[in-house]
Amino acid sequence: MKYSRYLEIQEITNRLTNQYLVDAKTAPEDFNSKDFYDYFTSKEQIQTIAFPFSSKKMVAVLQKDPIGTSIMYNSTNSRETIESGVQHELGHAVLHLDKSKTQSFHDGFDNLYGDQLETVEAEANTASLFFRIPDITILSLV
Repeated sequence: MKYSRYLEIQEITNRLTNQYLVDAKTAPEDFNSKDFYDYFTSKEQIQTIAFPFSSKKMVAVLQKDPIGTSIMYNSTNSRETIESGVQHELGHAVLHLDKSKTQSFHDGFDNLYGDQLETVEAEANTASLFFRIPDITILSLV
């Protein structure tokens, strides 16, 4: 991932987490990623759905269709794995939901985004890290 894209993701996630802190009247040192997730998905009308996928390798998936947007997570995984997975999918929702190409299980994993698959996944991982521990929280604790 290019450094400029990293900074862009940092700026986007900082704006969203800072807005959450203001709206929730929460101090930066009291930031909770689960509360942020609930706030953001409620605000953006993203449904969160538990589903027992047949393989634990499937952690979570972001679905966008004419009815709306949802994040489905594998209810058979551990709480920590689920939290990590839904934050990753939230990263996709924030960074990639406006893209014209959407994922399909029938496309095959390698063809979801063509040559951009690795970059798109790295971007979602980066956003999920910023959603879990925002800059303002780190600075307030230092």
